[in-house]
Amino acid sequence: MKSLFNKYEELTYSKLTEVCEQNGAHVFAKVRVADVCPIEGSGISDGDYSFALKAHFDFVITNHGYIPLFAVEFDGPLHRAKRQKDRDCRKDSLCDRFDFPLLRINSNYIDRQFRGLDLLTYFVEVWFMRVAFDEAQTQGHVPNDEGFDPSFIVSDGRRKEHWPYWISFDLQVRLQNLAKTGKIHDYIPCHWIGCDSASNYRCLAWLHTGADSYIIVETGMREQQFPVIVSDILWQIAVFDLCEKLDRIFKALAEPEAGHILDERLLFYQHNFEMRSSCSHG
Repeated sequence: MKSLFNKYEELTYSKLTEVCEQNGAHVFAKVRVADVCPIEGSGISDGDYSFALKAHFDFVITNHGYIPLFAVEFDGPLHRAKRQKDRDCRKDSLCDRFDFPLLRINSNYIDRQFRGLDLLTYFVEVWFMRVAFDEAQTQGHVPNDEGFDPSFIVSDGRRKEHWPYWISFDLQVRLQNLAKTGKIHDYIPCHWIGCDSASNYRCLAWLHTGADSYIIVETGMREQQFPVIVSDILWQIAVFDLCEKLDRIFKALAEPEAGHILDERLLFYQHNFEMRSSCSHG
């Protein structure tokens, strides 16, 4: 018999189950798109209708009443092939048509840790925080004009290790302390984030370490059909990359770069990507 999961699908299921059980939700694997999206009489094309009957989501998360909340897809190396990309686009289109959130992840969302959290766990926990926040506003416990921001949440009443819920919090405190002692110039890293033609987010981040020396990193993340602010989380990931590179420089394993290199990279970003977020110190 064949296994229902590969290695990363098993890890995804395990992590999803842990966070969803804490929030009274359920995780189901290999669920047909047609069993989630109300395709009957919806007016979608015959091709999309047939696809929905055959295709499935890797994982579907439901509430305690088994009403679907969102889906998670693990995109492995095979998803780079044209045929699979076409299938993924069709699934994305159906989710958009029926306003059904879809989170697409890869191994980076599971393997890498940020302040003790992997990105999959972070995104799903933020989902349930948002649900609780909206309910609190409906009940009048939170002012209606107050916006949701997970970094402003200081506790969930269960755990202590990740609070405030801001994955780069510890590193930003560290950078501020380094700036206070004169070891680097900037208290807060700068960034420029934009979208490419495929709606993928591209981030350029830099840290002025002194004189004409800079630490420069680049990272990216795909756009998500999921209620997260990609530019916010991408900037926080860049802080981790900057600190890793800073440690290499402190150990004489790497060298900072000159200002003209930063100018060239920033100009490239400004000319080729549509800006989503930026922060600089002049």
